[in-house]
Amino acid sequence: MEMIAEGGAADSQLMELRSIHRMLRRD
Repeated sequence: MEMIAEGGAADSQLMELRSIHRMLRRD
């Protein structure tokens, strides 16, 4: 893992969490 842009990595993680939340909310 290259620690170049922590902000970018955090953004991608947020997007993943949001998509996961959407899938879980489909209950």
